[in-house]
Amino acid sequence: MRALCFDVLFPAETSIADETRKAKDDVPREDRSLPGTKRPHTPIIRDTMKRPLFTTLLSLILACSAAAQPAATLREVRMLFAEGDYGAVVERLEAARAEAPLSPEGLRLLGLGYQARMQHGRAVEALSLADTTDVRVRAALARSLEKLGRKREALDAYRAAYRMDSTDQSLAAGLARLYAEAGRWTSVRALYDRLVARDPENGFLHARLAAAYRALDSTDLAIIHYERARRLIPKSVTVYLNLSSVYFDSERLISAWRVVNAGVEALPEEPILWRRRGEVALKREEYPEAQTSFEKALALGDSSALTLRNLGATHYLRNRLPEADSVLTWSFATDSTDAMTAFYLGMVKQYEQEYDAALDYLHRAAQLMGQSALADVHAQIAATYDQMDRDADAIRAYRLTQALDPDRPEVLFHLAALYDAYYADLSTALKQYEAFLAQVEEGKLPEMESYARQRVREIRERLFFETGRRAAPSPTDTSDAQLR
Repeated sequence: MRALCFDVLFPAETSIADETRKAKDDVPREDRSLPGTKRPHTPIIRDTMKRPLFTTLLSLILACSAAAQPAATLREVRMLFAEGDYGAVVERLEAARAEAPLSPEGLRLLGLGYQARMQHGRAVEALSLADTTDVRVRAALARSLEKLGRKREALDAYRAAYRMDSTDQSLAAGLARLYAEAGRWTSVRALYDRLVARDPENGFLHARLAAAYRALDSTDLAIIHYERARRLIPKSVTVYLNLSSVYFDSERLISAWRVVNAGVEALPEEPILWRRRGEVALKREEYPEAQTSFEKALALGDSSALTLRNLGATHYLRNRLPEADSVLTWSFATDSTDAMTAFYLGMVKQYEQEYDAALDYLHRAAQLMGQSALADVHAQIAATYDQMDRDADAIRAYRLTQALDPDRPEVLFHLAALYDAYYADLSTALKQYEAFLAQVEEGKLPEMESYARQRVREIRERLFFETGRRAAPSPTDTSDAQLR
């Protein structure tokens, strides 16, 4: 078209001369030898000849302008994209669309402009009118549909795009993400299996395949691919964290310790890796190492409530109560909704004999914890009441602990000891001691077992020689009237 426009607008001079000469030859000449002969009105003939040529030229000029303008607009829009001026992209293309329909490429760029401005509804409108046989259009459409929460349509768009180009890792990632949200981990695994087969030296693909295997409870295969990913991308924080988590969750603490140590060696300025090292050390009951790791994470800028709580718990387990109190109070001020922080603070206050504060924190922990952890909290509440000589409250708390977790023989022992010390009728204490001895695994709690056996003998002898005693009250009766 450009060559045609050039030739028509600026034809060779010889062509124009030939056309002019031919026109002159066709015009009747005036016969000057005959008097009275009229000269023909040649301007009319010339105008008649020029009009078709002018119309043709005008049509071609307009056609050339129409062809050149969209190309110029698209070049301008691409420059605006390069500058990151997405508002101008949308404004320019919408102005062009007001004058004439946009080309498929113009619609694609308009959709991308709206997408960059997070106007995904408008992006979908534009992209749906573009050339949907273009994989780029399908991919962009899928992304905007996903952002709008239209997951089923997004999944269809990702599938269509992936069928067009199954080597595109971003498409595979988008498709895998939606499969994962739907719990279709087998499909996720199949996607990354194919990608890894094509690109076996890509550590990121191995990491994503490992995540799929982990979700499918294929722990050993997850470890294989995470280890491969760690060798291929040795500076990836995420890989170190995920690999150590797999080892940690499967109780392979020696391997977890190896990985976290490699992580802090490779990336010593990453506080999250030091925190993970501290968590593994805490699980291994290596409290000095745990303290060092959590303090290093704190020094590197990780003052999160979790790090503070873990550091405080480490201090508590090392019997460093003032340090534990300080750090746990800081953690609780940062996040007062963490049940374990409240629990450890309650334990610290209990040991510091600040019983009212201990009860406040332990009750707070009980409110925040789930059913499985409540027994621990109520056992500590009971112990705190016991130390405060609030015996009826202690018995009620131990009873609640027993109801929450019946497989705790030590709770039966503490109940027996309270009944023994404060109940008028020793038969209730005897029943609790006997229940404790029947439940406890022999040798597991040797001091409690020895004392319980001794008290069983002594109480039986006493009850044997007692006469006229009243009936034993119900063990569930914990009213103050039953206490001595």
